[in-house]
Amino acid sequence: MNWKRHMMIDEQRYVHQKIIESIGSDDDGFFFLYGYGGIGKTFIMKTFSAVVRSKGLIVLNAASSGIVTLLLPGGRTAHLTLTVPIEIMSHHCLRWKR
Repeated sequence: MNWKRHMMIDEQRYVHQKIIESIGSDDDGFFFLYGYGGIGKTFIMKTFSAVVRSKGLIVLNAASSGIVTLLLPGGRTAHLTLTVPIEIMSHHCLRWKR
């Protein structure tokens, strides 16, 4: 799926490369991709997800809105993925398992 990198503009390629470089390093973790509609966030995430999954690794595509479930492979809302309670109370905690 790296063949789609040639379709990216410089800024997209930079973001994609930085995330890919972090895989397996001490800097891996959560990444937050945001921006205005139409700038290619979905394209970057689809390409990135395919590259990472081709290496046998896990990608959790999560977003604040339900549209991610339609646009990204395996996409889910953040509250469902991270088990964030809808009504946040002081005694609630996240149940995150790796």
